[in-house]
Amino acid sequence: MNTSTFDFLQELNPELVQLGRDIEKIFYEDPHGVLIKGRLFAEQLTKQVASLEGMEELNYLRQVERVEMLDREGLLTKEVSKALDAIRTIGNRAAHQNGKADLEEALKIHKHLFKVSVWFMEVYGSHNFSEPIYRHPPIKKSEGIDQNKITALIQSTLSKQLAELLKQQYVPSNDINHSENPSKEEELLQENSIENSSGIILENKKLHGSYLLYQLSKLKESSQEAIENSNSFSEFKKYLHVKRPIQIDLENAMEEAAKQDGSKLIFLCGSVGDGKSHLLAYMKHSKPELMSKFKIHNDATESFDPQKSSLDTLAEILKPFSDDNIKLSNEKLVLAINLGVLHNFLESKYVMENFNMLAKFIEETKLFESEYISENYSDQHFSLISFSDYHPFELTKEGPKSDYFTKLIEKIVQPTADNPFYAAYLQDKEEKVEGPFMINYRLLQNKEVQEKLVQLLIRAVVQYKYILSTRSLLNFIYDIIVPANLEDLLTSTSVIEELEVLIPNLLFESKDRSPLLKIMAQLDPIHVRSDSIDQALIELNNSTNISMVFKRHLDLEQVEYLENALVDLGPFYELTTATRQLLTATLIRFTFFLSKDMSSAFENETYTSFMSYLYAYNVGVPNQLRGIYEDIENAIFAWQGGPKPNYIYVDNSVGSMKIAQSLNLRKYSKHLIKRDDEILNRFKNTIIIGFQNQSQTEHVLLEIDYPLYETIIKVLKGYRPNKKDKEDAIQFTEFIDRLKQLGNKGELFISDKRNNLLFKLEYDPDFEEFSFKRE
Repeated sequence: MNTSTFDFLQELNPELVQLGRDIEKIFYEDPHGVLIKGRLFAEQLTKQVASLEGMEELNYLRQVERVEMLDREGLLTKEVSKALDAIRTIGNRAAHQNGKADLEEALKIHKHLFKVSVWFMEVYGSHNFSEPIYRHPPIKKSEGIDQNKITALIQSTLSKQLAELLKQQYVPSNDINHSENPSKEEELLQENSIENSSGIILENKKLHGSYLLYQLSKLKESSQEAIENSNSFSEFKKYLHVKRPIQIDLENAMEEAAKQDGSKLIFLCGSVGDGKSHLLAYMKHSKPELMSKFKIHNDATESFDPQKSSLDTLAEILKPFSDDNIKLSNEKLVLAINLGVLHNFLESKYVMENFNMLAKFIEETKLFESEYISENYSDQHFSLISFSDYHPFELTKEGPKSDYFTKLIEKIVQPTADNPFYAAYLQDKEEKVEGPFMINYRLLQNKEVQEKLVQLLIRAVVQYKYILSTRSLLNFIYDIIVPANLEDLLTSTSVIEELEVLIPNLLFESKDRSPLLKIMAQLDPIHVRSDSIDQALIELNNSTNISMVFKRHLDLEQVEYLENALVDLGPFYELTTATRQLLTATLIRFTFFLSKDMSSAFENETYTSFMSYLYAYNVGVPNQLRGIYEDIENAIFAWQGGPKPNYIYVDNSVGSMKIAQSLNLRKYSKHLIKRDDEILNRFKNTIIIGFQNQSQTEHVLLEIDYPLYETIIKVLKGYRPNKKDKEDAIQFTEFIDRLKQLGNKGELFISDKRNNLLFKLEYDPDFEEFSFKRE
């Protein structure tokens, strides 16, 4: 007896098994019949579910109504709900196509029927049931179909990628041309490179039948290309390299040092993952003559002796620059070193005994003084190039921008002859390779999408203090183009499944893939509410043509696919909860990226204000900081509380009696340093403001990062900070405590909250006596 994909349903419903066999028997001859029978299969299955749940009355309803009721009762999982929607909508389309249907639609139906059948068995079948591996309906010679006819059918109705998968799965190996031992992950073709129809040379390697997927796979953190080493630099890394200001600083310092006589030590300082190794590798590759004049030591990767500590190794490396040798040596060294290691070395016995000149130089640079912006610094024997106050973005009057992020994204999507990604994309397009990664690649070519991504990345750095290395950024780009469940999507899928893995949804729904995507989930625009967004959602909920709603609010030129695909879903209200939720989220997220007129609805006023103040602080303009001074002053009294204006409670006791003192503050801004730069590459990512007493003899400073500023704005809007808030913002509480010392303690108020009474205790210096009276 011939086996069927659905034979595992025998114990629950033999009729479904027979229907499944009928579907597979006509699969390659009558795709339209598959769609009709597939819809009948789903209807019969949901009727049995209703009967098993004691809801037989549902069996007299239409399939759409029955699925809706089962979904409302919580009997269907999200995945099953969406699969049933896909089966119904594809089947409905078939009913109106007058016998026209292609093989790809039949494959969609078959795959969704399998998914629903597996769920059916897991819930209602034997406890010993084990999910079988999904396979497309087999092509059997016994059916009397000529093999050449089958091949022609597959090639004429499917994308080349899917056709290749089917042929490899079912057509005998002597009928197709493939390597004898294909690897599991990638198909390596015989030649090293090929030339596509546009005359562009590309690497002749595929992953899952796609040239683009192979190139994109190099972006993953797990790829060989992800390994950073200051001694190697591949052509791939050379292409992706983006020139940054610190590279220019290092090149200039080395060129100056190479011209002078005597010893020269160039410190290249920073933190883990900031790109020191990458920069040195690029310099060795691009400027070998200059680099040959220097010794290079990368403290993070090199060690002479496993028995020696990093400090022992450093002391040995730096011998030519000791107090005794520095004026006699001619050695030139670039030392790439993490700030923590350098700080420990400065505190070690080696420095105290042999490196006083070096220590004095570092002290003069103010490298470890947080209130100063790290600048390049140089003397006769030492130079400092520091990553510490460089950021992957710039501050401008118009808001933050990132030339680095923008150029790195452009490297991947720009339509140029030297772009290996674009060359691979063109070849896939020529071979009619389809899939969500192709749609996402086209979507990422959109300048508006790129700009929104860049701003989200900057917010991740500012709001969540995420250290964004080049490696994690490249991995991020891979993750938002290529779905995690890629192999499941290589075969034909429905519009519902495809929506889930387009960039706007992948970006905000993939928090388990990386720490950066976890942050992106917190920046999801579905958390934003505004009148314009609400109006769009009302339109969607009442729509009988979902495609028209998307078209009305979005610029769909870059995703024409959506306009056609969404038509088949029918009225919004006929879809299950899971599908409606997906469409709602998709509309909001796509609106965030491609809105015609709603971009302002997604603006975060708190973040925008903070970035404006951050720029003003770093260029040292006091009058542009007036707003944040006023916010902080108001927050001081709101945070601590007080019985009347300009009075603040002295303690945090929760009893009914509280003591308050007067606190009249004056703004302090003498710490600000004026800078004339309009675009800032080096800057502090926190804001320092201060207040002083009335006589201007004492002042107190407060360092404000974004999380603290966000909390303060919430308090000003009426939020009452709880114990955890105060623990998280301990620096603000301590700041208030220091400010109290500047206040007037000669006049106190005692507040009796229980009886709503207020008393004043005042000291008269002329008569040296206290007075106590009720206010």
